[in-house]
Amino acid sequence: MTDVSHRERELARQVLASEGREKDDGLECFDASEALSAGDRVLRKMCDHLSRWFGAEGFDALLARALNRTKPKHPIVALVLRAPRDNGPTRGFIDQTVHIEDATALMDGLVAIIASLIALLSRLLGEEMAVHLVEQIWPDTRRGELRVNKERVAE
Repeated sequence: MTDVSHRERELARQVLASEGREKDDGLECFDASEALSAGDRVLRKMCDHLSRWFGAEGFDALLARALNRTKPKHPIVALVLRAPRDNGPTRGFIDQTVHIEDATALMDGLVAIIASLIALLSRLLGEEMAVHLVEQIWPDTRRGELRVNKERVAE
């Protein structure tokens, strides 16, 4: 379990939705296949960008820690997330061959893992730097929406 603020969770929802469909239907309209693809794109972009700062192994360590903190409440994430560097540097982070029937549970788990990554960045680098790094990856998201609250809630 990890402490994740409401804002970190909302930011995770925003970036996941931004990697989904063109139309603004929200995450609730994603089917499992769309959710897996969007989740993979988010994690790839985070890895590509954050690896410049932390190295590939550093990102893998962050992702592993986020997974360990997320999977007790969202075990579905452990089913779809691949181990770091499983199939070389170009493979995806999400196993898109897994058949998932509960798209809602999948989306909740993907939001939780992304929010956990953001929360870990906030703890490591401070709120402003974490927000800045996420803004660099998704510049279309307005600065005011990316502010991370200092208040934490148990996820």
